[in-house]
Amino acid sequence: MTILQPLAQAIGLDTPERREAIDQTLAKVKANGIRYVRLAHPDLMGVLRGRVIAAQHLAQLFETGHSFGCRLLLADLRGEVHPSVQLGETYDYGNFYLLPDPATFVQLPWSPESGLILADPYLPDGRPAVSGRLALKEALRRAGQVKLDLRIGMEVEGTLFATDERAKISPKDHLFSTLGQGWAASWLHPLWETLARMNIHLTAFANEFSKGQIEFNLAPQAALQAADNLVLLKLAARELLLNTGYGLTFMARMSNQPDTLPNGLHIHQSALDATGRNCFYQPEAEQGLAPTLLHFMGGQLRYARWLAVWSTPTVTGYRRYRPTTWAPTSITWSLDNRTTMLRVMPDRGPATRVENRLPDSAANPYLALTAMIIAGTLGLQQAIDPGPPAWGDATQATTPLPRHIGEAVQLMNEPSEFQDCLDPDLVVAYRGLLWQAADQFEAQLTDWEIATYRDML
Repeated sequence: MTILQPLAQAIGLDTPERREAIDQTLAKVKANGIRYVRLAHPDLMGVLRGRVIAAQHLAQLFETGHSFGCRLLLADLRGEVHPSVQLGETYDYGNFYLLPDPATFVQLPWSPESGLILADPYLPDGRPAVSGRLALKEALRRAGQVKLDLRIGMEVEGTLFATDERAKISPKDHLFSTLGQGWAASWLHPLWETLARMNIHLTAFANEFSKGQIEFNLAPQAALQAADNLVLLKLAARELLLNTGYGLTFMARMSNQPDTLPNGLHIHQSALDATGRNCFYQPEAEQGLAPTLLHFMGGQLRYARWLAVWSTPTVTGYRRYRPTTWAPTSITWSLDNRTTMLRVMPDRGPATRVENRLPDSAANPYLALTAMIIAGTLGLQQAIDPGPPAWGDATQATTPLPRHIGEAVQLMNEPSEFQDCLDPDLVVAYRGLLWQAADQFEAQLTDWEIATYRDML
């Protein structure tokens, strides 16, 4: 069935607050001379996809949405869909509608006549389509039921590489060195200023443990805005590097060289109560950790294997879960110990927070956050005890995380109270995405096989 009234009205989004935000956005478009608007939605891999529209059509799209092929919601990076994903003829052959979110409009500083706006997908009958961004909104609704107002700080690592032989990359020896940071300043400082003009604020950056490895620290935000900011940071960084002699990748590891360590996404989580106070902090409790925080962590620990799956969408990402990589290999929590999955930071009071170190740097931030919030919410509802904190080297796994993408697919087939909280269509689509990658990878002959077997067998 196709709805006959404007989409925004049919799904209950035609509110005074949204209309005010629309008016403000259209005023910005006119005042800044915007001629082109990128209408974009993050797909299941977190890649922004959509169309460029003429700015004069934006007002209408706030009401009706923009039609787009449903198959793209399910496709992998090559545009392929695994045969296991069977969600009906609309997904196979029809269109969905991208409804712009007026709160997300930004002018692109590197292309001043252009703006970008994020949009959410809906089926012709008004039902939400498969979407990590919509899944996160639903997870936040669940968190609201247990009185959690989450604040999220993102730390993402990427690897800078030279596309021009004259480009200088800070070597591993320059770990956190000021000279290494100076080498990167020619492009990092413009990126910093560009992001600020987009209302995306970095608090710090550093050259990390590997050659060319950079960590970007984003200021804490409400969860949805934090995820939006991360996908826009990645877009801005890569576009600004065009024609500079550099490239930047957020894949988990780009080389087998021994001085190239994996990239991760560390997600700092805190929560506010109705009065705006940090409800993870309780000064009279042991270590100042409130039961709210302990139970929130308990849920994430109980469902850690599923959290790994939903925050690791790539074959390469599963190679991180090994000792000596600074990625977690055990389902543990600690007081400021980087070898555990959950690390309670040493700050207390308003800054009390827990860092989840599971996600791949290429993670879809919407899906990673959705998984963490659902698991944490279940932990609160069931008062799950996280157990005692780990001490010392916690890399020896007792209950191992998925070791490869094929194991992740198998795990998604197991019954789980955690996955019961997710849209079943989203589970089918994301499992198909992983399954497709597993099948394609298994069909490839690796350089290691050739080097090991060719001349000896």
